[in-house]
Formats: sequence, C-alpha cells, structure tokens
Amino acid sequence: MDSGTLRIKMLGSFSLRWKDREILVSARSRKLYLLLAFLIENRADTVPYSALAELLWAGQSPGAASNALKALLHRARTMLDQLWTGAGRALIVSRDGGCQWSANILLVLDTEEFVRLCQARKKQQPASTLDALSLYQGDYLPALSDHPWVKPRSDEFRQLYLHTILTTLPRLNGLGWHQEAAKLTKTALTFEPDCEA
Repeated sequence: MDSGTLRIKMLGSFSLRWKDREILVSARSRKLYLLLAFLIENRADTVPYSALAELLWAGQSPGAASNALKALLHRARTMLDQLWTGAGRALIVSRDGGCQWSANILLVLDTEEFVRLCQARKKQQPASTLDALSLYQGDYLPALSDHPWVKPRSDEFRQLYLHTILTTLPRLNGLGWHQEAAKLTKTALTFEPDCEA
C-alpha cells in the first residue's frame, strides 16, 4: 500500500476517501455506520469488545451480541477493503480484548479541521474563515442524530458554525465583501432557518 492520507467526512454525510476511491457509508446499516464512526472518533483508545457490543446491542445477551459483533466487524472490514486491498484489517486493528482504529494510517477528519480552522479565525484572513465554514456541509453524522453519543457533538458543531458565521459577517461587510456575506447568509439559513444572520 502506498503512503497517503485517508480523508473522512462526517459533517452532512459519512464518507471515507483514499486517493481516488471513496466509500459513502450508508445509513441503511445503522449499526455499521455507528461502529465505524465510534471507532474513528475514539481512535486513540482500544475499545473493548464488550463496550462495542453494549453500544450496538444494549440489553441483549452477551453471547448473542458477541457473535453479532464479529459478523459486523467482518462486514466493516470487507467494506473498507474497497479503499485498497487489505484496508479493513489495516484500519480496524484487533488488540487486547478489543479493537482500535489504526494510528498507522494518516487521516484528516473534517470535524477536526473545521474546529481547528474556526478557532483560528481571529488570526486568519476572511477567505480562510470562509474555507473553514465551507467544511460544514450539514449536521454531524446525520443518520445518528438521535443517538445519545452523537447529539451533543452535533449540537457543538452547529453552534460553532453559527457563532463563526455571526462573527464573520460583520468583518466581510466591513471589507466590502457584500457578495460573500450574502452567500454565507443564504447558506446559513439553509442549515439553520431560524438563524438571524
């Protein structure tokens, strides 16, 4: 496998891109969607199989959940193999009674890039702030919007997006960037119709 960067998008949709190959994670398989998102977001830690089984099959018998988890991990790895041969095993690593998203593959996560750029906006030119705002393509992991693990994060990203817009619009208008300000206002109203931008 060539070295490269895995680009993961979680704002507005959920996809993984490696070079010219992209996988759109379908919301039709909610458990697969949740498993991948959870492993990616918690990639610094090995997640015990028991914790994954509880996350995905809360209340079911441990034996049934364990077998279902093995099958789901197999499906996830098979899907990831579309990125490159062996990607599934390279990205989801089994260790110490659990599994972990590999730290050996460089990745760029749109949520982390969005937060980083929004937080640095005071030092940036308005064009860079517009680039940051363009990363927000909709709610975080929209297929899991009702999940207790996802909802607070989704609300956090939405609030950061709105706050950044509200602090950026006066700067754009002050610089005479009226067309950009109007476009930004229109986009904000698409995501948040009640926003008074």
